[in-house]
Amino acid sequence: MAYVPLHCSFPPSPIAPSKARRATVAWLSDRGVPASAVDAALIVVSELVANGVLHGGDDDVGLRLDIEGDEVCIEVTTAPAAPGAVPVRREPHEAGRGLTMVAACCDGVDVALDDVGNRRVSCRIAMRGGVQHQRVATGRARRL
Repeated sequence: MAYVPLHCSFPPSPIAPSKARRATVAWLSDRGVPASAVDAALIVVSELVANGVLHGGDDDVGLRLDIEGDEVCIEVTTAPAAPGAVPVRREPHEAGRGLTMVAACCDGVDVALDDVGNRRVSCRIAMRGGVQHQRVATGRARRL
C-alpha cells in the first residue's frame, strides 16, 4: 500500500473540530506516531479547526496531515470571512490564546495568506522517539 498524506475538509460547523480530531488520531495512530506527538497534534488540529469555524468564511476548513522525516506536519486552511461579516463576540478572558497554545505544542508554526486571502497555518511537531516501524515480508521497514 502506498503512503498517502491525509487531505480532508469539514463544513464550518460546531462538529468540525470533533470530526477533525477523529480523522487525525486515526491517521496518525495507523502510522505508528508516538502518543505524545498524537496528543500534541490533537490539540493543534482542534484549536486551528475551531478557529476556522469561528473566524473563517463559509467555505470548508481544510486539513492536511503528513509525515516528513521525524516530524508530523499539519496544515489547516480557512477561507476569509465575508466582507461585512460581524465577528464572533467573546469575552476578553475567553479569547486570544489559540495560536499561543498551538505554538507551545509545536516545533514550528507558520501563518500565511495565499493570493485569494485563504489563511494557511502550517505546524511541525517532532516525534521524540521516532515513528514505530514494522518489518514487512520483503525485509524492508515501512511506516505503519
